[in-house]
Amino acid sequence: MIPKAMNGVVWDLHFEWKYRQRAVIALDRAGPVTMPRDAWGAMVDDKTGFAVSGVIYDPEVGHGNEANMMGTQGKKAFITFKDVNHRDRASFMLDPDGKASFKLFDAAGTVAAIC
Repeated sequence: MIPKAMNGVVWDLHFEWKYRQRAVIALDRAGPVTMPRDAWGAMVDDKTGFAVSGVIYDPEVGHGNEANMMGTQGKKAFITFKDVNHRDRASFMLDPDGKASFKLFDAAGTVAAIC
């Protein structure tokens, strides 16, 4: 399961103030709408033990949804990939005991394969 803190993350400085996180860094491509405006962000939350770095799609292409995320929550580590419609496409999780799981999802976001 993808940590709840990842769902709907808005990589913007207002996220820090709204949710009282410890630190947020965000970089985007400023420019006219005709230029790609994808972005990168990183967040650390001391309250939940959540730390993540990710890339979000250009708002015109992927509605500003996250494309991929890599991070930790407590003793778990994860890497996830989503399509432009915010559907899960692949995830790799490593639990505290070192057990790894890899999932692939079909275009509807339904689990298609588990390794």
